[in-house]
Amino acid sequence: MHFLKNCSRRIWLLFILLLFSHIGNAQTLILKGTIKDAHSDERIPFASMRMQGTGRGRLSDSAGSFIFRFEHWPSDTLVVSYVGYQDYKLPLSPSLLAGAARHDTVNRSIILERGQYAVEVVVRKKVDRGLLLWRKIVRRKKYNDRCGHPGRAPLPSRVPHRDLI
Repeated sequence: MHFLKNCSRRIWLLFILLLFSHIGNAQTLILKGTIKDAHSDERIPFASMRMQGTGRGRLSDSAGSFIFRFEHWPSDTLVVSYVGYQDYKLPLSPSLLAGAARHDTVNRSIILERGQYAVEVVVRKKVDRGLLLWRKIVRRKKYNDRCGHPGRAPLPSRVPHRDLI
């Protein structure tokens, strides 16, 4: 009986070890790197990165570094954008992972080119209509001031004359 009890403990222990070894064998694939300016070679902080197919993404950190972790390598395109720069598209495919030095980590340096100004953007000056009206009133003050202007009759007073009371 003692032998069966010991044997069942060993089987359970073996089962638990096999289970944990299978969980530990699940490989995490990593895409990491930095985003830099093409002209100055300076890092670009807080650049926007998103997967074109799924729309999921994140920002690079304050040093321009980023890291993505995947369970399975996606067949998607990483789009990197930043204000004043052209979008950069990095196609993610299994061949990119095959060219990595380590088989689970891809390290890339993304170089962004400065962009051209878009023609379709039109900046319009906002008109302050109140300010325009005030300037017109000030410019025509001598014509609008009925009380102090010679040649015009003074405004009737609001208080009735004593003669009429």
